[in-house]
Amino acid sequence: MVDSNVLTDLVRQAQTGDSEGMNRLSELARGRLCVFVQRMTLDHNLTQDIVQESMLEMFRFLSKLEKADSFWPWLRKIALNKLRHHYKRQSSRRCVLMPEMEHLPDNKDARQGFAEVAARELKQIVLETMSEMKPRYREVLVLRCYEQMEYAQIAGQIGCSEFATRVLFFRAKNSLAKQLSRRGLGRGALLGALILFGKLTAPSEAAASVTITSATVKVGLVAAAAAVATGKAVVTVVATAGVITAGSVFVVKNMPPAGPGGSTFTSVPISSSTTTNPSTAGQAVSTRPVNEQWYFYPDGPTGPVMTRKTVFLDKAGHSFGRWLQNDEANYYYDSRSNTVTKNNHHTWNEDLTVWTLPTDSPALSEFLSKVQPNLAVIQRVDSSESGLLVIARQNDPGQPWSMQHLNALEEDYFRGDWPIDFRMIDKRDVLHERGWAHMRISGDINGQTVRGFGRVPLVYKACQDHKPVLRMQIGERVLVSDTPRGTYLYETSEKVLKTYRRQRFFAGLCQPWMGLHAIDTVRRDAAACQVQFSTSLSDDGKIGRVTLDRLNAKIVYTIEMEQDLVTRIEFYRDDGAGDVKRGQIVFTYMEEFDTESRGFVKPRQSRRIRSESTGMLWLFDLIGGG
Repeated sequence: MVDSNVLTDLVRQAQTGDSEGMNRLSELARGRLCVFVQRMTLDHNLTQDIVQESMLEMFRFLSKLEKADSFWPWLRKIALNKLRHHYKRQSSRRCVLMPEMEHLPDNKDARQGFAEVAARELKQIVLETMSEMKPRYREVLVLRCYEQMEYAQIAGQIGCSEFATRVLFFRAKNSLAKQLSRRGLGRGALLGALILFGKLTAPSEAAASVTITSATVKVGLVAAAAAVATGKAVVTVVATAGVITAGSVFVVKNMPPAGPGGSTFTSVPISSSTTTNPSTAGQAVSTRPVNEQWYFYPDGPTGPVMTRKTVFLDKAGHSFGRWLQNDEANYYYDSRSNTVTKNNHHTWNEDLTVWTLPTDSPALSEFLSKVQPNLAVIQRVDSSESGLLVIARQNDPGQPWSMQHLNALEEDYFRGDWPIDFRMIDKRDVLHERGWAHMRISGDINGQTVRGFGRVPLVYKACQDHKPVLRMQIGERVLVSDTPRGTYLYETSEKVLKTYRRQRFFAGLCQPWMGLHAIDTVRRDAAACQVQFSTSLSDDGKIGRVTLDRLNAKIVYTIEMEQDLVTRIEFYRDDGAGDVKRGQIVFTYMEEFDTESRGFVKPRQSRRIRSESTGMLWLFDLIGGG
């Protein structure tokens, strides 16, 4: 490895315009960067692309680097950003195909030095295992083990807290150890495998110097406990409600009832059947949950939500079924048949009660409780953090309590953790497998023709490249446009263009990328506006109907339950002689749709108004009702 002082001197020379210094710096930087990126991608072609892009950016901005001694962390971060952008574009959490292994640096001299220690089969196992790890995990392993960075330095590099970095590293090394074990290597092979990988991917002259000690892979007791707690083992809590523990990571709310003297138990096992209460020392006290639900908000509590739900069948902890709704798909696991089914639809409550969230506002919760008196409302968690994770557990019916995790390290929790030998059944249609759909809008309202088109992400993962779009015109009277570039409503009668925040006009429509079933999205949008509603299912359970009732107007939704899509909205108005149908809007979802000749041109206006959203009430305004 190049001496840091030499590198710093070369940076200073290059910044003054010294061409020889720039050439030498480029040569050293490229070589070191290739090793760094190769360890994370295990893909020769991708490595060359990332290194080339990073070097070009280095040339462009080197003169603006204020501290010459921070050159390598600066260049390394450029490469990390380039790599993350690549994975984001590819919409993939896997970054290498096994055939790419043949492109690893040959490094014959290095390999010959330890060929007697590591057999070819062992090397192949290590390479394959590392290639299958999540990019985020491999990234933190490379930074810690081969870049020899402290946790605080890694935190600054990847943009999270030091504690979160320790938790992430703990999960990464455990994941690696688990995969090695499945391939026949004991869990004690972790250090050896990391050293072997470092030698295999190091330049020949550096291979012999690759060493990793047990101290390198230690994260600290608190971080390890936190990492395990949010997996399957133990969550540590304190007797006082609302106590913050583990470095401000866990906030426990609405604790279970205390024992005599105000004490509660000090640990709540997630998968163990007993715990200890100071008031009942020596006695086994059951804390087996009958229900457990996880909520993850990658963009904060007002954005999309991913959910996991487990129902326990018996005291031994066997689960009857598990629902997982993450950024990619909706899954149902049946432990009786050991099958996982990928479905088009998100989960809804069998009793047709509205799905509530721990981040719901007090006003929303209060209204839903009035509409549905038997609705179980989860203890509210008040937070504005992105990456928020909340775990709600119900040990006895009607007594849920919540745990809040403020640093969820992306959506790593929301991957399937089913048995290795489960059978996958994919029931998704073409649209849901792709992750987004076009929609055609047609119909009539008050005698005026309705026409339009749109695009709907069906899962959160599709939102980046296929953002929601809605454009709809009613005769020559109203024009609605909701796109990432602008959201407005033009009313010709008033000759005014009203502008709004994005996705304003998706209120009251299905929003599958937000993580809830359309039947719940519609009802929650209504409740947010204090609009009464009722719900029913067809005899075969395939069609849901939600009726909204506001003053002299009604809106009736038809929802395909298995497709998780609103297909029709009917409008009724009571002008004194009973409900009279005033129109309908029909939504047709398809793979492809030509939007080029729709004729939606942003109108000119005599005056412009910046307006606040009124939620789904804009649909009532279309018929002049309510």
